[in-house]
Amino acid sequence: MKGTQNSPQKQTQIYQSIVQFDREKAGLIFGRKGKTLNGLKKSTGAKILVNVENGEIHISATSERIVKRAQLSIQEILAVADTHRLIYLNITFSSLTDISICFIPFANQPNQFIIVYSSTEIENV
Repeated sequence: MKGTQNSPQKQTQIYQSIVQFDREKAGLIFGRKGKTLNGLKKSTGAKILVNVENGEIHISATSERIVKRAQLSIQEILAVADTHRLIYLNITFSSLTDISICFIPFANQPNQFIIVYSSTEIENV
């Protein structure tokens, strides 16, 4: 009988962070129809889970840089929430794709923005 050899599986390190937020600002994190949150996930590559009940946003990724980028983006969204300077654009191209773009200004750096976007294919009716 042949013996089996157990090969060690490659372990991927997961980096995590938690951002606390005022539960009343949950709508800013989600955005219209979840587009801001989905755009954050796409643009950063991080896994982002929002727990509205306890006011926590859980961020995880395989890179510390990705987690930090997502954390910074979320903190900037929350920081400018009080100024109400978020700019939303919804664009439809040739009746096939709907693109939502949110320009989020940096709190202390005028003329610099985080751009969060999301695109959705529109079904033919």
